[in-house]
Amino acid sequence: MGAILIVDDDETNNFYVKHVLSKLSITENFYFALNGQEALKVIDELANKGISTDLILLDINMPIMNGFEFLDAYEKLPETSRSKTVITMMSSSVHSADMERSKSYKSIDNCIEKPLTKEKMETILSYL
Repeated sequence: MGAILIVDDDETNNFYVKHVLSKLSITENFYFALNGQEALKVIDELANKGISTDLILLDINMPIMNGFEFLDAYEKLPETSRSKTVITMMSSSVHSADMERSKSYKSIDNCIEKPLTKEKMETILSYL
């Protein structure tokens, strides 16, 4: 597997997600962005190095550029930059409207409620 990009402004959640992923021995290539704007920059930097972003775990509520704003920009990237990437929207939001809205994006493969668990990650991996 190539790179996994975790896009979340919650440092504690990022630490926890990395811990869960490390236990599954999926990859050692973890990258983090604290908002959607940083995520777009990381994706570009990885592409310039020839590293594919195979999985993006994306939070909804973040400062500067939230998950939906990221998806709006991401879906404008060339198809070659995003065709093999699986995106999972993660949220602690209790607003079902947020989860429903995320399903309206063609880039979203699935949605999960935080926290990430081994079982949820196994479901996500089935999309790869």
